[in-house]
Amino acid sequence: MLFSEIVRQASADLKANRLRSTLTLFGIIWGIVAIMILLGWGFGFRDMMLEGMKKIGEDLVVFMPGHTSIGVGGYKAGRPVVPEMKDIEAIKLQCPSVAEINPQISRWFFIKAETESRQYNMRGVLPVVKTMNNWQVAEGRFITEDDVKNRRRFVFVGNNIKEQLFADESDLVGKKIRINGISFLIVGVGVDKKLQSSTINSRHDDQVLVPLSTALQLWGDGKSLDLVFAIPKEGYLSGQVATEIRSVMAERHHFDPEDTEALVIFEFAFFEKMFNLLALGLNILLGLIGIVTLFIGGVGVMNIMFVSVQERTREIGILKSVGARKRDIRLQFLAESLFITLLGGLTGFLLGSALLGAINLLPLPPYIPLPQNSIELSLIVVFVMILTGVISGYIPAKNAAEMEPAKALQYERGETAAGKKIPKPLWVSRTLTGELIGQAFLEIRSSKSRSFLTMFGIFWGIAAVIMLIGFGTGFQGFFEREFGKMGEKTIFVRGGRVKSERSTYREARRVRLSEKDIKALKTFPAEVEDAIPEYDCRFPVVKYGSESRAVHTLGVVPETLKMRNFLVAMGRFINQGDVEESGRVCFLGANIHERLFGSRTRDVTGEFVNINGIRYLVIGAAQPKGLQMSISTSYDDDKLLIPFTAALKDFSGEKYVSRILVSPVHKDRYPETELEIRKTLSRLHRFDPEDEDALNVFSMLEGMDFLGYIVLGLQIFLGGVGVITLMIGAVGVMNIMLFVVTQRTREIGIRRAVGALKRHVFQQLFTEALAITFIGGLIGLGIGWGLNAGLSVLVEILRSQNTQLMMLFSPENSLFASIITVFFMITAGFIAGLTPALRAMRLNIVDSLRYE
Repeated sequence: MLFSEIVRQASADLKANRLRSTLTLFGIIWGIVAIMILLGWGFGFRDMMLEGMKKIGEDLVVFMPGHTSIGVGGYKAGRPVVPEMKDIEAIKLQCPSVAEINPQISRWFFIKAETESRQYNMRGVLPVVKTMNNWQVAEGRFITEDDVKNRRRFVFVGNNIKEQLFADESDLVGKKIRINGISFLIVGVGVDKKLQSSTINSRHDDQVLVPLSTALQLWGDGKSLDLVFAIPKEGYLSGQVATEIRSVMAERHHFDPEDTEALVIFEFAFFEKMFNLLALGLNILLGLIGIVTLFIGGVGVMNIMFVSVQERTREIGILKSVGARKRDIRLQFLAESLFITLLGGLTGFLLGSALLGAINLLPLPPYIPLPQNSIELSLIVVFVMILTGVISGYIPAKNAAEMEPAKALQYERGETAAGKKIPKPLWVSRTLTGELIGQAFLEIRSSKSRSFLTMFGIFWGIAAVIMLIGFGTGFQGFFEREFGKMGEKTIFVRGGRVKSERSTYREARRVRLSEKDIKALKTFPAEVEDAIPEYDCRFPVVKYGSESRAVHTLGVVPETLKMRNFLVAMGRFINQGDVEESGRVCFLGANIHERLFGSRTRDVTGEFVNINGIRYLVIGAAQPKGLQMSISTSYDDDKLLIPFTAALKDFSGEKYVSRILVSPVHKDRYPETELEIRKTLSRLHRFDPEDEDALNVFSMLEGMDFLGYIVLGLQIFLGGVGVITLMIGAVGVMNIMLFVVTQRTREIGIRRAVGALKRHVFQQLFTEALAITFIGGLIGLGIGWGLNAGLSVLVEILRSQNTQLMMLFSPENSLFASIITVFFMITAGFIAGLTPALRAMRLNIVDSLRYE
């Protein structure tokens, strides 16, 4: 068949009913645009997050000091293992997989510039840190080998130091700052890394870098290191680097290589892999939604082709009677369908590309991911577009090819297909409403395949709205759940140093917190719901039988159970009696339970353990929290909890607490709660409430407002895509109803001639459209809820079986989303039925009776 003939016939099909064709092409156009927006946003989100993760460096392995948990060769458990400069040389010689190694020391010091003073993270580094940790120079230069060799007091500062200490200065090079009271010359300023998402103790913008030799001389013992970065050679994996380093360090520091607590090692590749899985899952979900949205547009094309086949039934009979093969008929209709789809698809591709380009030109905040157009996205769109065209045309083409010539030549208008008459009604009603509903079901049954395809647009549109809004809800729930493992609305308050002078108190005076501060916070609170003490015993050695571990131990109170979000797996938690009596009892984190006693299922209540040689009774164990995205010194599964009073008695000997845990009345009022904390404690300790360094206040709630805005924007964006998808489904119903009006023109004329009023015709066609919409809508509600529930179960199974899949999350069902969906379903029904019903109502009686 000639291409010109295909174009001519396809154009004729489109011109046969311009409104119906325009709406169908719009469905294809929006389907392509939806794929480009959804996948483009998914790719943009992935690229933004990966860029943020790589701002600290790529394929890094970092190791830090730890404590031995297993005794080896006469060496006891609980010994600190601290990397030293000599170890760096040994690693270079004995680890063939290591390409570069970057030792550092880290301290938190007050940095003073003229009248301004704030606390920042000081790092002693080598020049290799520039490439390994992706530092870029905005002003001046970086630390050099000569600086290290000569122990120069030069400093390279992060961008926040420039903004916060030198707000009005344009060029900092050559200026001086004091680090812990010692004068340093600024030689360079870093490019800002505001989107940095991977950190070790601090973001690069909040760091000041000095030569490692200078830092070791001034603030170290000349050999001990706080953290060491390494990267693998080409052809090696970061896992091999970690294994070799642990083996070398184990030999040099006399610990078991299997003792993972002796040397703390993080592989950034592990976290990148986890995020890539998250991004892949996100893009698959968004891509599937976009693809099915395009298929809804394809259903419109399929309906046009069904109408074309039906209207050209006699033509098909003639073609077959003069020798046309099934293959010829099939290819003809398939080519026409593909042409219509490609016409709409090309338009959609151009509009989508223009839209993505326009969005990227908007002055949006840097933390909002921008949809990305790419060759990868273009190839996906072209493939799906062609696939849609083939699928849309195959069934109509097959039906046309399978027609029997004799029956096709006998076809008359009013039949649903060659040789098939309209089915009889299911019931005869004496009421107008019953007759309207019966006629609606009759129309649906008259062409089951076409009705199903039309309903498919509606029920997928409804399911898409539920899933997309549920995806936004699931995204928020995931972060709230993961960050909430350390406490759903917990604020951590630690004492700092008074920076500003007030009354007769000298600068940099320490603020030490005690139970008086807790009582003050609980007295006439407006924003504070509760405040409790906590004492950090650090890492005492815990022994049970032959097992010996250095365990992060905290002194707590009964309210800690709720505030830190622990769940009891067996036994009980620490109670008020334990606190009042300074009872030597302990509650075990899930991992400590397993490490000391060999199994998490073993009932250990009533057993005794020795903590730094002091006998404690085990009263309970916690349920595992799994991988945490928020930690304080250690994972909660790796903690051991004892009564607060016992901790002060056995490990402190003083009255001061390590931190205060505060629970706000409303978690969405974190700024107001922080202000109340600072004002209350400033009166006791006599410091300026605006002095941020006097108190270190931290909570995951600090970022939840920001996350809330992102989630709201995400839900509006995704919900909008779902709603437009639903509207495309409504357009499909409208197309069918317009065809039904055309097909039943004479019937409408006859009904009007025998006395039917315009409103009767309107009610009949409008009811049919509503019936199709509501049946499809109810199916969509069930499918949407079912898919969300099924995905939730699947994700939980995957998360429980593989820690690398902990970043996965699923859409969540919500009553709010369902109410919104029902509203749009009703709206879609009105849109789908109004135009066809009005057209049927306005038909001229005489013209209708003459229609052929």
